[in-house]
Parts: sequence; C-alpha cells; structure tokens
Amino acid sequence: MGDSLVEVMGRALRLSVLRRYVDFAAGSLLVYDSLLVLDLEVTFIWQSKWSLMKVMYIVNRYTTFIELILLFIFQTTTRATHCPGLLKAEWVLYVLGIYFAEFIFAMRTYVICGKRKIFWVPIGIFGFGTLLYNLIYNFSILNRVQFLFIGLVIDGCLPVSEGLPLNWSNGWIFVVFLTIYDGAMVILIGLVTLGAWRSDARIRSDLFQVLYGEGVLFYIYILVFSIASQVAVSISNPYLFIFMGRVVRSILASRVMLHIREVAHRRSQSTIIDPR
Repeated sequence: MGDSLVEVMGRALRLSVLRRYVDFAAGSLLVYDSLLVLDLEVTFIWQSKWSLMKVMYIVNRYTTFIELILLFIFQTTTRATHCPGLLKAEWVLYVLGIYFAEFIFAMRTYVICGKRKIFWVPIGIFGFGTLLYNLIYNFSILNRVQFLFIGLVIDGCLPVSEGLPLNWSNGWIFVVFLTIYDGAMVILIGLVTLGAWRSDARIRSDLFQVLYGEGVLFYIYILVFSIASQVAVSISNPYLFIFMGRVVRSILASRVMLHIREVAHRRSQSTIIDPR
C-alpha cells in the first residue's frame, strides 16, 4: 500500500511539474500576442465607445491576465490558507472566460448565418447545460479538496482528496462537450461559407473574408486543440491544458473583434476618400 501511495504521489508530482511548463508556455503566448496586437487594441477598443462587445472584449482579454497572476501565486505560495480561495477564483475566471470567448465566436457565427434568431436556441441549450454541469460537478470537488505541501520538492499548492492527488475523474466530459461543439461549429461555418462563396461575389471582399475565412480557420484551430486536450485527458490528467485552452480561446476571440473592426475602419476610410 505504501509503495502504491509513493508511486501515485510521484506521478502527481511529475504531472504538476509538466503542467507548470505548459502554463508557462501559455502565459508567454498570452503576453507575446498582447504585444503584437497592442496598437490595434488601443485604436479599436480603448478609443471606441462603450458597448456590449467592448465589455465582452475586456472581460475575455484581461481576466486571462488575472488568471495568470493567480496561477503563479497558486504554484508558488507556501501558505495553505491561500490555496482554497485561489483555486476557486481560478475556476470562476476559467469558466467565465471560456463562455465569454465562446459568446464572441457565436456572435460572429450569428452574423455569418444571416442573424437568424433560431441560431441561439441550440447555443443557449448547450451553454446552459454545460454551465450547470460545471457548477454541480466542479463545486462538489472544490468544496472537499485539501492541499498538500512538500516544500523540499516543489513549492505551491498540490490539491489532494482523502490524502491522494486530486483526480477530476469525469473532467473529460466537459472536454468532450467542447470538442463536439467546436466540431459542429466548424461544419456549420464551413457549409455557410462554401454556399456564400458560390452564390455571392461580395464574399471576396476583405470584410467577408475576415468574417468567413477566419471564422472557419479559428474554429479549426480550437477543434484541433480540443482534440489534443482530449488526448491529454486520456493519457495523463484532465487539467494539464486547462490554462492553455483558456489562453488559446481568449487570443482567438480577441483577434476576431480586432480584425473585424480593423477591416471595417479601412472600408470606412476608403469610402470617405473615394465616395463612389
């Protein structure tokens, strides 16, 4: 029994170290992308009027940085009293960020699909269902989690349950939901884009290429990442790519809004210069 516990703890430590590498890569990607699009953000977000989409952008973008800071504290703190609050705050920001990013994607898809209100029915059912699942399942885990400190080996909070490394045994379910959803959106946008390309020459304009082309491409990126996350769940643990997934969705959702506003601005400027 002792050997078994030692093996389990050793595996948990290896996964903890591996996750820190993945989280560091995700944080680096977030900072790098923010610097790349800083000029666009200042011009088309901060200097624009307040609106629902501006609020969505700010929440989607900057809660990711807050989550990065909390994650750093969670992985370096040596005080057990900090761990429960940090873990719950991380979880709230993660779920909030995922749904805000998906709402931005859904708004673009809604426009692509001709603003048909029926579009929101399956989206709403999916969103409410997965949110309810997350609230019930994850809060039940968070309320009974404890933390182990082994400062001589590694700093930070190591979540445990009943003395063993915490295992979200059903964590793969939410990943499967996201993978199915992303796959369905790729098919939907692909079919709509193909039909529009064949029937309407306006699709070749820069604005429509941003809406349709990036719509398909970004969802393919997310689908590939969801599949990779599902593989990670199968061979290691379900929370290895949690923050990386959050960062990828946040970056792509932010670029959706920035690129659309940039193209719309260029079109308005060209109209002013050439009134034809």
